[in-house]
Amino acid sequence: MSNQQQSRFTQTRDAAGAVLTVIDSSTGLEWTPAPVGGKRHTHQQALDACAALDHAGHTDWALPTRQQQLSLVDLSRHNPAIDTDAFPDFPSSWFWTSDLTAWSSASAWLVFFGGGGVGYDHRYLSGFALAVRRAGQ
Repeated sequence: MSNQQQSRFTQTRDAAGAVLTVIDSSTGLEWTPAPVGGKRHTHQQALDACAALDHAGHTDWALPTRQQQLSLVDLSRHNPAIDTDAFPDFPSSWFWTSDLTAWSSASAWLVFFGGGGVGYDHRYLSGFALAVRRAGQ
């Protein structure tokens, strides 16, 4: 596995050069570089897919909190509002967080990587999922 420095982000790569993970030096978090499974999930499916993920030699992945996911938003960018050097081909879409809304466990928070906003919706609807873990553990 080799590393390529990208501003605050470091990409880990396999022997063929494919990006495996993205490490954020400002938070100490390691991210999958693309949506888990490459498709949309209900909130429960997103939680389960991240928890079951065996990727880049690690099995301690989780769906990020709202705060963790918002740390990736780059408000100087649009469609998507994320560093596309570190996260190439990233969809400008809604991504689930692990946080439920305070007023209803039937709804959860999402981050919109089209413009960097935050919203909530019913957990049975679909959104993408990124997986996160503490880097170096």
